[in-house]
Amino acid sequence: MQAARNSTNARYKGKEYSAHRPYRQTNIELISTDSADLQSGFVEFTKGCYYKEVAPSEIESAYSVTSYALYQGTQFQVTKTTGDRVLLYHSGPSLQAEELGFNMVDRFEYEKEVDRSELEKMWEERTPIWGFQLPTEPDTIE
Repeated sequence: MQAARNSTNARYKGKEYSAHRPYRQTNIELISTDSADLQSGFVEFTKGCYYKEVAPSEIESAYSVTSYALYQGTQFQVTKTTGDRVLLYHSGPSLQAEELGFNMVDRFEYEKEVDRSELEKMWEERTPIWGFQLPTEPDTIE
């Protein structure tokens, strides 16, 4: 069962990590929940969560990942999956979202929880960031 991913990631030594580049800094912070990464120089910063700061030259690729679904012929972002339920999101003025039963949660922001079986399809899109290219090989998902 595919989970929703909306994150910034980097590939380091063939493994995918959550990644963050602090404002006005060059280095990239990698985040892991795998204690085995302590052997690769990661440091525990909270129970069960580890980080490592690396130079961009050590990164193989960096990209943002966004999950989408096709629901009643329209593409929406998927923000959360829980079991067989999926939370769809739309931003911007939209009569179509209202017509499909979405609830306005803020100005020009709409959400609707639906059963996964109601989706025509669900997928991820990756966009390269920080001057990197997308990976050419499958990732080991963290």
